[in-house]
Amino acid sequence: MSLEANIKKYYAFHFFKSFSLWLPIFMLFYLSRGLDYTQILILSVVIGVTQISFEVPSGVFADFFGRKKTLAVATFFRFICFSIYFVFDSFWLFAVGCIFIGMSFAFESGSDAAFIYDTLRDLKKESIYKKIEGRAWSYNQVAMALGALSATLFITYSFKIPILITALMALTASFVALSFKEPQHHKKSAEKKYFQHLKIAMRFSVNHPLVKWLIIYSGLMFSLMIMGHKFVQPYLQEAGVDLAYFGIFYFVLLLVSAAIAYYAHQIEEKIGMFNSLLLIPLFMAFQFLITGTWIFAGAIIVFLIGNIAWGFFRPVILDYVNKHVESYHRATVLSLNGFFKSIMMISLAPLVGYIADLYSFTTVFLLEGIIVLVLGVPLAFIISRVNNKTLPTQYL
Repeated sequence: MSLEANIKKYYAFHFFKSFSLWLPIFMLFYLSRGLDYTQILILSVVIGVTQISFEVPSGVFADFFGRKKTLAVATFFRFICFSIYFVFDSFWLFAVGCIFIGMSFAFESGSDAAFIYDTLRDLKKESIYKKIEGRAWSYNQVAMALGALSATLFITYSFKIPILITALMALTASFVALSFKEPQHHKKSAEKKYFQHLKIAMRFSVNHPLVKWLIIYSGLMFSLMIMGHKFVQPYLQEAGVDLAYFGIFYFVLLLVSAAIAYYAHQIEEKIGMFNSLLLIPLFMAFQFLITGTWIFAGAIIVFLIGNIAWGFFRPVILDYVNKHVESYHRATVLSLNGFFKSIMMISLAPLVGYIADLYSFTTVFLLEGIIVLVLGVPLAFIISRVNNKTLPTQYL
């Protein structure tokens, strides 16, 4: 089995794990089952706590036992989650499903990026990582777009069929992961003791002049994107957009993300690191501040423009981090990045749910827009300034 085949299989893995009919219905599904915003955001906390609990151990597991097994386990956990959602209809069982999806996120976080980066390094093609990751992310977005479009066939009749199809696609992704060839460059860590390996990766992440700021920036931007996304469906419903068009909206939204992700490497190379890091919070603030001020059906265009940040975010940020991390603890360091994202999610979710119930989801949008500008823009300046300095020898 050729190592080169990992690249196409990596695209296939991203496609099947992301072919989800869940996205256009998840908030409406919860609300139709009698959950309020606070309960829905508590489920996000369950996911976050679970992800934190397994985030770093899963990264160490990947570094010790291989990334293909870790990715297969991750997508199988996703299959279990949606199987639970298909069968049951209560808040507490949804919480059990969220435990499995949290473990899925933890096992996938860092392992997929580490797997493909080391594959390319074996092939002496690591210089095109940003391009490959961007294309994989575009497959991810195209799959979600096709899933959203497919959801329109069922969304007005049943929420259960989309959930079942999503579960089966996750199971397919698990089998694709098992067909990967583990890169030879990846080796069993020299630090055979779990805590010693973890300690070294944590010390690296905290002390590295650039990586630590990228982790902070990544955690803040990602958590605000996710929190904001949870209120898109209630917003469209309030704006009078017919439920039958939700799938089409997400189809177009995700195709925009796919196109941006596909060309992210070219865009970043032309505009540079500083402009790339600056544009992400600016696009996000544009969306949040407008939708937080007015409710109107034409905001669909605003969401499309704001979503450019989502397509651009992953391939660019992961490339910046990967360039400064060694293979033997790459998955662990990237999992620490995911760990910080989960911390941010857990911190924000209950407060966001409470504000939405007490005031409105538009208030949440306004607050997020302000936070993105006040914190995101200065972080872009800090990272750019650090990057322009000569790094100490031990980090090169």
